Amino acid sequence: MRSSSALLIVVCLAVSVYEFETFCYIQMKDPSGDNEPCVTDVGNLSVGESRDSFPLCISYSCGVKYIDMCGIGYNAGVMHVAGCDQVKMDDCCYRFVNASNPAINCTDVYCP
Repeated sequence: MRSSSALLIVVCLAVSVYEFETFCYIQMKDPSGDNEPCVTDVGNLSVGESRDSFPLCISYSCGVKYIDMCGIGYNAGVMHVAGCDQVKMDDCCYRFVNASNPAINCTDVYCP
């Protein structure tokens, strides 16, 4: 398939490392728009520029031919701690608490 005939290509990258899966998406830009700014939920980004959105918990990076979008904080992917549940907090922060007794913390608070 010729890239000029594709309006949008989305690639999902899932990497599993130590009970952690992370997700990034790459949106290809229109071939006629190479080196043009990327239009994102956090505004226009120049090629080479990156910006995080804490309301959405997504990091955006603008490339020559693509926009890279990766989850940050609790949107970074699927994380597991044996016997614990994830609790989402403000500003993309999270912690794990004991599945049987949520008053007991399994981890510290993690913030991006």
